[in-house]
Amino acid sequence: MKIVDGKCPYCSQSINEKPGKAVKQLNCEGCGRLLNLPPKGASQAVNTKVGEVSTFEPGLVLSTCVGLAVATGSILITSIVAGIAFVVMLLLWTQEEIPGMPSALKERATGSSERIRVFPFELYLIVFWVAIIIFSMVGWGSLVGYTLCLMMFVAALMSMQAARFMRESKMTSSKVNLFDFPLFIAIMRDPGKAFNKRKVEKGEGISQEHFFNAAAEKEEKEAKIAADSEEMAKNRAIKLGERKAWEEDIDQRYNKWLEEESTRLIQETSGR
Repeated sequence: MKIVDGKCPYCSQSINEKPGKAVKQLNCEGCGRLLNLPPKGASQAVNTKVGEVSTFEPGLVLSTCVGLAVATGSILITSIVAGIAFVVMLLLWTQEEIPGMPSALKERATGSSERIRVFPFELYLIVFWVAIIIFSMVGWGSLVGYTLCLMMFVAALMSMQAARFMRESKMTSSKVNLFDFPLFIAIMRDPGKAFNKRKVEKGEGISQEHFFNAAAEKEEKEAKIAADSEEMAKNRAIKLGERKAWEEDIDQRYNKWLEEESTRLIQETSGR
């Protein structure tokens, strides 16, 4: 959901995060929901539904560019293209603006950045790019071909499964660990079931760390509530004690006055 007037649209919690050059996704400190912070100076609304973002399929497109560079037979061209692909992928992951990006593709670049934020496993393709360069340098042409075929298959599968993962998993958090390889394998098999299985295994979060953090926050809130309740009980006891002392003082004064008046009336009656 998009941040409105610097506040969370769900719980009205103030958001102090400063906008960057690209859209940022963050979790509200109040309700924990996933929010989108538009880039600085954005003039148009950003697509806030993660499952509906438009991307240029960075993993597949960049891997295709590397494959075309390999087809030229030049190690220099392959290295340059792979280096550019690495920089572009890194900028998307860090949600920074890509220099020289045509304005017509900026919206898709923003969508690609959002998707990598939720599904960072496309960064694994960098390993294939590096392997292709190394194999080309040592003259292992057959391994280059095998690696290229495997890379394109994995890139295409990632592109397809990433779209399904965001659409079917109903993500509520962007805290996916890049090195959570078991989750990556599960997503490659079945994106929808992978997320549901992780929820059953590790709670409502996406990682064990997120689950523990949520449990720690709950314990901290419960401890604070207990401390507040204890403080309220102490204050109540003090107030009740003060009220009881005041009532006893009033009773003593009243009894003293009643006794004095009774004595005075008796004396006046006796004098007559």
